[in-house]
Amino acid sequence: MMAKLTRSLRKSTITQGDPMMVKFTVLGQGLEKDIEEMNYRYLRSQQEMKTMLICSLLDFSDILITDRILEQSGVLESAYHLNGSILYRNTEGIWKTKHPRWVQGLFSFLYGNNTGMILSNRGKQDLKDSLDAIFEMRNETVTYSAIMTLYDMAHQKFVPIELFQVVFNESILHKPMILSKEKVSSIFVLVSEAYFIFTEYQSALDSSNEAVKWNLHNAEAYNKKGLALNSLKREDEAIECFDKALDIDPGSASAWMHKGNALDFSGRHKEALMCYDKALEIDPHYLSLLISINRGDCFYSMRKYKPAIVCFDKVLNIINSEKLPNLLQLLDLNERERLLYQIPSYTSRTYRLKGMCLSELGKLEEAMRCIDKALEIDPNDTLTWYEKGNALLELGKYESAINAYQELLNIYPDGWLEVWVRKGGLHALLDNNKEAVECYDHVLKIDSNLAEVWFFKGQALIKLGRSDAQYCLDKAKKLGFNVSSLKKN
Repeated sequence: MMAKLTRSLRKSTITQGDPMMVKFTVLGQGLEKDIEEMNYRYLRSQQEMKTMLICSLLDFSDILITDRILEQSGVLESAYHLNGSILYRNTEGIWKTKHPRWVQGLFSFLYGNNTGMILSNRGKQDLKDSLDAIFEMRNETVTYSAIMTLYDMAHQKFVPIELFQVVFNESILHKPMILSKEKVSSIFVLVSEAYFIFTEYQSALDSSNEAVKWNLHNAEAYNKKGLALNSLKREDEAIECFDKALDIDPGSASAWMHKGNALDFSGRHKEALMCYDKALEIDPHYLSLLISINRGDCFYSMRKYKPAIVCFDKVLNIINSEKLPNLLQLLDLNERERLLYQIPSYTSRTYRLKGMCLSELGKLEEAMRCIDKALEIDPNDTLTWYEKGNALLELGKYESAINAYQELLNIYPDGWLEVWVRKGGLHALLDNNKEAVECYDHVLKIDSNLAEVWFFKGQALIKLGRSDAQYCLDKAKKLGFNVSSLKKN
């Protein structure tokens, strides 16, 4: 159903509806201006807006919009007022919107992040009134399709997911049941997934709890709840949820994989590998990419660097070979687009992790080649710059290591105190004591209780012949710094 809806949202038949859409679709000219003008001319009254929103939701749902449907929704008369402008009634008596892309633009104009419509009672009320009118038809298929279309709009960020949930809660959940409890639960699962993608993990957890409440036997609801809990660093609770999902559906490869992730995060690496193997046994295709990354990460945590490299090479072979298009063909449109969106980050992460393994094995030059490939794909990945700095440090290329750490700090200036300390230490090794003191001062402005940094600053000041060196050394001693512990490290 979701793939069908997404295809509907993606369709670009330029002959549908208004011929002027040829200009908008092919040339991309004036679409936003046209939407703004049409909104001002035709959608100023609540009844007209309600009519347009109803027709948009039904048309995207591939529901045939007839006079009877519009009459049942209470908007037939206003639809005729809009006929020929932003709605069209064909010779067969079927109503169509101006164009799918135009309607996407309208929703973005009304409810997107660049407008204040989402914050206004009018904007929310218009959408709620439209859903209420559709619900009054008492047709489960039509109702569910309209809700799923609105969800898909939210998933693609034409409508804020928060607005979708508010309107859904205030409409369908306060009316006599039109949808089955199973369908309501499945909708909350999708809302949870959307919040998870947007990294709003507490909201994802709240929505998954609603999904469980509506259907205690919905395995995917427990799966989504486990994902949210794991992201909130509540691994033990997450594992319990994945176990419940697997009790209901032991053939869920994603639940096995996610349970493996939770076990890995909680340090139970051997159990995690067993879960990954089970997931691959069930689904050796779709999840093979993700699981191979996760298995490699797990081996790395166990300090088994050679098996980790085997996993990472498998990932890179899939991405860089003809296997990837074949893998993509196994997915529906939403999953395919999500995987395509994530492949660059997967590739960058895999090269970085492989580089880290090679570095641990003492193969520093090979490690550097992997790290550089990772940075070619994502030059803003602070973790990769950190690993590059570390590898260069091991190679004794101190100036280059300083430059790598500086690239990291350009992206994330204040969050990596350890990097400032390392950069200061490298400057001290190169006898750049003034620069070293500047690094240590930056750290101490953020956290003045780091005894070791006070000591390092004092040493640099001694080399500069500064009288305030003793103050720094005394400060380090007062905070409990012991020179012998430094020598041991």
